[in-house]
Formats: sequence, structure tokens, C-alpha cells
Amino acid sequence: MKKLICFAVTLAIAVIGLSLIASANDQTVTRVIPEKTLTMASAYWTAQRTANAKPYPMPTATAPAQLPTVVDESAGIVPGEPQATKAALPGTSQSLLLSDAESDSLLSAESQRESTNGVIDLMGYAYPPPQTTYYVFSQFYGTTSTIWPYTTIGKAFFSQAGSNYTCSASSLGGSAVLTAGHCVSNGSGTWSSNFVFVPAYKKVGTTEYRPFGTWTAKSLTTFTAWHTHKNLGRDVGFAVMKLNTSGYKLSQIVGNLGAAWNYGRIIHWDMFGYPAEPIDTWTFDGTKMVQTEASFAKLDTYTTAYTPKPQAIGTVQTPGCSGGPWIMAWGTGYWANSVNSYKYITPSEPYQIYGPYFDTTVGNVILAQIAK
Repeated sequence: MKKLICFAVTLAIAVIGLSLIASANDQTVTRVIPEKTLTMASAYWTAQRTANAKPYPMPTATAPAQLPTVVDESAGIVPGEPQATKAALPGTSQSLLLSDAESDSLLSAESQRESTNGVIDLMGYAYPPPQTTYYVFSQFYGTTSTIWPYTTIGKAFFSQAGSNYTCSASSLGGSAVLTAGHCVSNGSGTWSSNFVFVPAYKKVGTTEYRPFGTWTAKSLTTFTAWHTHKNLGRDVGFAVMKLNTSGYKLSQIVGNLGAAWNYGRIIHWDMFGYPAEPIDTWTFDGTKMVQTEASFAKLDTYTTAYTPKPQAIGTVQTPGCSGGPWIMAWGTGYWANSVNSYKYITPSEPYQIYGPYFDTTVGNVILAQIAK
């Protein structure tokens, strides 16, 4: 069974390594970036380099099917928050919030969706699962009047093996950014470099919009299970960003999504990314924010190698969307509950994407990252 990861490299998972994956599943590893490197990374990302950066590639695996387990731990939530007011941040522009009436008008269908807490249900959808994908309204992001929570979502740029790449990411609270593990590490023990986050990124023609600036990572974190064992069940990555030149944290400027873990799988999500490869009639090129509305489709029962077992939703989003958040309770809670991770090439599933399950282990790392 061949897979991609919203990017496109192949990798094999050896059976001999499965015992190591289990033992390392809950451990994390962090790269602290030297201070002198931070300034270099920020200056590195010129408009020419961002324009030429490619969506980072995805893995392959074959294994027998395995039934899922039951979620038996307590659910956890961290609330999302809009950015600080303009009065509290002299010299910065305040982003706008949707009014209650606007929110009800635009998102009423989403606010009625309910998640199911408890047992993982095998019920889902036959392939291709239902989904609605669309470009985010251009007036919602890309300017200093960007609406929260669109302020929190953006593009990550980074280097691997001498090449420049892009992923998607989101502000999670404090100075923390949430993305996929494969955006901060190649899964073979090598870290990404020159990692920056551009919230509410947009490009129109040759004009590039970075309304809240370019934020440079001072540390990168992922699970050992991904970093050295390529376990896609732990394909979750984090970056802690350096304070801006005025001494403010990322979330003070753009706000942050909330986060939720240990929820049942039967959930409706609003998923975001910056897909950068065309598919069918979609001319994705990484310049625009894209939103997908979709519900739980299936568990990944193709392989026993990934723990916890990832889940799938329908989407037409393509490489470049890696690391973009799956947000549950859109319109009410705005809780990040997974990230874009991988697609299967064989069997061919171009209209479905998998994301890691957020359990207590992920929740504890989230809390630790936003506290930094």
C-alpha cells in the first residue's frame, strides 16, 4: 500500500522496527535552534525563495489490517482565543472578529454539528467519502484586518537536504505552532532547518502578503516514533516561535486555536491547508488558504504499524496541505483535533486524507508547548 503525506517521498517501515515504535511512541524529541541561526532563517525567506519552495513530500507501507481499540481516557480541551486588542499592543493592527450574526449566517450548519465522545465507531463512509472544499474568502485573510481564527492559520517554510519546502501550520497558544511531524523532521532523524511560520499568508499574482510578519522557530519538537521510526500515528510536529521585534508572542498578535484530545472518532471537522499541486479542475498552487468540511470517513486498517490508529476524512486538498489543522466545533470552540498527514497511492485514494489521533500523550505535549 503506497501512501503520500501531503508531500511525496516514499519510505518503508521494517517489521523489525515495530517493537521500537511501541516503546518510543510517547516520547518526544526537541531541537533547540542556536540564537545566531534565528536571524539567518528569517532573512533567508525572500519572496523568490518562498515562490520556489515546493510542497514537502509523503510515505509508503504494507501491513495486515488491525481492529481499533476503545478510547477510555478523559477528554481534554484548551480554549482558543482571539489575539490581544490593539490598545494592548501599541503599533500593531487589530484583526477583526465575525459578529454573532455573521457567524450564524456563515457557519450555522457547522455550529449544529456534534461530536461523539467515547467508543471508536467503525461506521464511516465508502470511498470517496463526502466532503466540501473551497477557497477561503479572500477578504477573510491576508491583510491586517484578517478575521480570527483565520489569523491563526498559515504557511510554514523550511529546508531539508538542501531544498526548500512548504507545509501548513497554525497558532496553538503562547508561541507554539502546530503542524505535521514530517514538516519538522524527515522521519529518519534529520531536522528541518530555516523553519518559519507566516500566519494568514496569501499571494495574489506576484504580490505576497505576510500581514502579521514572518515568525522564526527557536525550537522544533516531534515524537520519537515519527522522528526516527516513521510511525504516522505520531506524525505531529510543533515549533515554538521567537518573540517578534516588539517582544510579543505569536498568539498575542494572531490569537490561537484551541485544542482537544481523547474525543470519539465520529466528528465533523473543518480542515485547512495551502495545497500546492493541481488535481482535477483544481489549480492549487499554494498561494491561497483552502478549507474542507468533512466528517469521519474510516480508520486506517491497512496497516498495524501506526499507533494510535489514524483516521481519514474526504478532501481534494493536495501536497502543501501537510500540517494544516483539523478543527472540531467550528463556529463554537475552534479546537485543533488532528493535522493533515498522508494519503494512500495504492490503493489509490486521492480524495481522502489521514490524520493522527490526538490522545492524552498529544494533549500533554500541546500543554507543554504552549507553556514555553
